[in-house]
Amino acid sequence: MTKAKIYAVFLAIILAGYGIWYLVTLPERRDFQSAKEANTITAYEIFLGWYPNGVYAAEAKDAIDKLNFQSYCTSAEGCDDFIRYYPKSPRKKEAEKRLDHFRWQEVQKLESRNASYSDRQDEYESLSIFTKLYPNSRHRKEAERRMAEIITQGGPSLKLVHLDPRPQGRFFFGLNDAKLDYFAPGRDHIHRMNADGTNDEEIARVESFDEDIILSPNGKWLAFPESVAKILITDLDGNFRGRITAEDYFWGSNSQLYFYSGFTGLYRYDPETNRTATLVDSKVRTLDHCLSISPSCKHIVYVHHEYGTRYWMRVLGGRLLEHGTSTHDEEFKIRWLSDTEIVVDDDRIINALTGEKRPVPDDYKLPILVSPDGQRGVDWYSSDSKEFTEISIPTGQETKHPFFFARQAIAFSPDSKDLAIVGDDGIYVYRFGVGTEKVYSKPEHGLFSGGIAWTK
Repeated sequence: MTKAKIYAVFLAIILAGYGIWYLVTLPERRDFQSAKEANTITAYEIFLGWYPNGVYAAEAKDAIDKLNFQSYCTSAEGCDDFIRYYPKSPRKKEAEKRLDHFRWQEVQKLESRNASYSDRQDEYESLSIFTKLYPNSRHRKEAERRMAEIITQGGPSLKLVHLDPRPQGRFFFGLNDAKLDYFAPGRDHIHRMNADGTNDEEIARVESFDEDIILSPNGKWLAFPESVAKILITDLDGNFRGRITAEDYFWGSNSQLYFYSGFTGLYRYDPETNRTATLVDSKVRTLDHCLSISPSCKHIVYVHHEYGTRYWMRVLGGRLLEHGTSTHDEEFKIRWLSDTEIVVDDDRIINALTGEKRPVPDDYKLPILVSPDGQRGVDWYSSDSKEFTEISIPTGQETKHPFFFARQAIAFSPDSKDLAIVGDDGIYVYRFGVGTEKVYSKPEHGLFSGGIAWTK
């Protein structure tokens, strides 16, 4: 057989195969064309019901995905729904880009280059929230540039100075890597840095860090979360000393760590001996919490809940102060006015030795933070507040200080002259009567987490 005949036979076979395929797929092709002309999700779904594995099945599925994308992704809420409902969509990345764009558009509506001081505050807060919620946004750098611009043009309360003499001592603070998933191991770092912003170094890595770093009164030990309900105790170089399971924890003036752990009891941890002592052993269906220690550590007040409805406020080893009905998830705010008197929920004062109770006077003021020398206090009514109140402890005189950005954490300097403020974009030092200096700028992919401690 000649080559020409071979080619002719081969071509005939191909044409015959195509003809058979054409005839076999003709109904499907007609139905798909009808679905394309209708161009609705319902039409394509009906087609796929008839031909789930057909020649045009992939094209029909893509058409449905495209229509869903076009229908949902016209707003931030719609993009969010599309990503949630169709996580495997080939258009997921485009939906994420649109979602980022819509979110940024909402922030830009608050642009206030020629607006009032109050409007600039609102814009700054909106930008700050944007960078916190969406650290991987394509617009994050633009948002941070605008935040810096607002600070430089904001008015008297925003003017930064160079403090002289320089801030003394060292900071300990938490910083996480926003590029990693929220629960990624090692996402959160503990940093140590000189108070003037020099010699920043990482001393520890933990799984999840969103609570305060607290420093023992003797300046030897740090306590901070290692993971959920797991508290790590280290020296100032980050060297491991101990680990406890705690819901709430704080240092006593004796540099021992007091804490409660779920429904198990109240405890005291001594970092010098690395031993834990049980103060109260909680029984079945009881909760002992709201632990508060007197300034001298002689007296311990706590709340005992039973069966989720009744409570007793007691002095450890001593007097019953009050009792009543309350669910076990209700927290009592207990603070010491002196070594014998406590104020409860800012509305009643109780003598821990006699049980005598009296109302809080109208001029009562107990700052959220008191300076180491006991002469000055600070009240900051919320993390979003744009001002704080300085309170003279001896006289009770109040002085309001406007501060442009919301704070995440504050700490007094050991000499009580300065206040460290963790803002959204860095760490600032406010010197009373002088001004503010920004001593540390947050890294590009970093977010502050937890609090700040200031040591000598």
